[in-house]
Amino acid sequence: MSGFEYIPRVGTVIITTLTLANTWYQVLTEDQAKSIRGLKIKSRFIYNQSAAYPFDIAFSATPGDNFYSSSGGGMGDTFSPSSGIWARSPVAGIKIEILTYS
Repeated sequence: MSGFEYIPRVGTVIITTLTLANTWYQVLTEDQAKSIRGLKIKSRFIYNQSAAYPFDIAFSATPGDNFYSSSGGGMGDTFSPSSGIWARSPVAGIKIEILTYS
């Protein structure tokens, strides 16, 4: 049989609470990022929440203007951010959920 060998993915969920509004928090460390092949990141719904909360993600602790803004639905891709991931939100107390694939 020719072609690519199938490699199954193993998923791990990492949840981080962004305690303060507009503060960058590291939600995926450099070591965690180096061991993955892909990820999905989104804000997590909590009890009595009417909509997903917006958040920003970046690949450094001081991103300046270099970050991705999400309305709450998140994003996913097959890459490994070698420096880790940081997140912030204008809403205090939201939970960020990252599903990593290794």
